[in-house]
Amino acid sequence: DNLYVDQITADYFEADGVVQPGEEQEEAISFTDLDGHWAQDDIYELAKKGYLQGRGDGIFDPEGLVSVAEISEMMAKALALPKQAYNGFLQDVSGEEWFANSLQAVYNSNIIDSNLLLGGKIEPNRPINREEMASILVRSFRVSYGGVQIAGLGAPYEDIGQAEEWTRTYIDQAYELGLMQGVSGTVFEPKSNLTRAQAATTLARFLKAIEPNVLTPPPTADENRGAPDI
Repeated sequence: DNLYVDQITADYFEADGVVQPGEEQEEAISFTDLDGHWAQDDIYELAKKGYLQGRGDGIFDPEGLVSVAEISEMMAKALALPKQAYNGFLQDVSGEEWFANSLQAVYNSNIIDSNLLLGGKIEPNRPINREEMASILVRSFRVSYGGVQIAGLGAPYEDIGQAEEWTRTYIDQAYELGLMQGVSGTVFEPKSNLTRAQAATTLARFLKAIEPNVLTPPPTADENRGAPDI
């Protein structure tokens, strides 16, 4: 079924001894379902450094989908955001969930566009789609760089009209910043759900993009919360 926040995921994120982000794991990592997969190099590199985990029993599940909660955890790790005490800002998150503190951290850093919080809910267990991921990547990029400066040429995707109006600028910026590519040179598939393999490649691109210019110290939560949506 498509329950993305399952006990395996929860155990894996909370288990003792999980490699901390950026810290290389000494033991070899091997997934039985990645041989020859187009994203295997990025997946292994990120898993080795503790940014990604498998589904258990040697399975990575590259074509499985990624939930909003999992993306929040992933970006919190990528930006080394400290866990934040959950303050109950969402109607559909109680605070007992494994992802609640990371979700609070990315919210405090203004990584979540207000369009993803309609009605005070975020639906953390639902799969995230590609246009939503573009918004999260661009807003995460701001946390590192403190802003986004691009030429404004626009992405070359013929299906950009299928994207929600609020995500189109994010898609353009993610393309120009090299954070996210289309499924082909002219097709983005904004409504398609993001796979675990795609999440790995976008995270690898993001980490490479922010590497030379991480702000020290990063913007405060108050500074980030004051940044407007695009």
